[in-house]
Order: sequence, then structure tokens, then C-alpha cells
Amino acid sequence: ESLQDKASCSICLELFQGPVSIHCGHSFCQACITENWE
Repeated sequence: ESLQDKASCSICLELFQGPVSIHCGHSFCQACITENWE
């Protein structure tokens, strides 16, 4: 797994913008997880 893969959001597939981690340990951009949290 490359550094880019580790530093990329699995929702938007871009490098993290304001990264946040959720309880399971996955990380996402703050905007992505806020928009997609259900």
C-alpha cells in the first residue's frame, strides 16, 4: 500500500482534507464523512 493510498479518503479518493478518524480506525475527509454519515 502506497503512502498516497494511506493518505487518501475512501469516499472521494483524494488526499485527506481535514482528516478525521472514526471509532473503527478508518479515516476520511471531514466534509466527506459529515456529508455521508448515516
